[in-house]
Amino acid sequence: MKPSVRLASLALFAFQPLLIQPAFAQAADPVAIVEGEAGRTQRVAQQLWDWAELGYLETRSTRLLQDELAAEGFTITPGVAEIPTAFVGEWGEGGPVIAILAEFDALPGISQSASPSREPLADKHAGHACGHNLFGAGSLTAAIAVKRWLDAPPDVPRRVWTLAAARERLRGPDEQDSDVRALEAELFAAAGGNGPCAACAHGRLMPLQE
Repeated sequence: MKPSVRLASLALFAFQPLLIQPAFAQAADPVAIVEGEAGRTQRVAQQLWDWAELGYLETRSTRLLQDELAAEGFTITPGVAEIPTAFVGEWGEGGPVIAILAEFDALPGISQSASPSREPLADKHAGHACGHNLFGAGSLTAAIAVKRWLDAPPDVPRRVWTLAAARERLRGPDEQDSDVRALEAELFAAAGGNGPCAACAHGRLMPLQE
């Protein structure tokens, strides 16, 4: 039975305990795989930054992530949890499941060039304030690295999911963010029920220099 990896529009990192298992440690180095994909990570992160698409409207961003995963052998299920731009990418079969959450939506009312000092752009009215472009690109690379790592030893039952959240934050009193909708769709339960652990990483807002 081959391992499996799933990627969706939400990002959970649940593979750290497996890194210390001797059988896997000698098969491949996932950290080296991530470092080897630095060019892809930078390219995707820059593209997500340039597009800066708002939540539920990330049509180009979600297509980019889906295409990158499909090229690596992932099976894509779009529109999960009734969110048009959310998706799950899956590779392998069996369990436990390793789930990786990815977010890639931008925020309205933010205009900033790729500069450490304040530099608004007159023709741009949305941006990535807390690094969702890095979050999405990093989760993409992590999913690919874990997939290649798990593919090295034969006949090991493992699965990796990447859950991609289209819009993280609430926008109004009658709206649910994508994390809540993913919980209701039992995406996290499906991963957690077959995985040893789950953790979520998120960028932090840093003040710009005037």
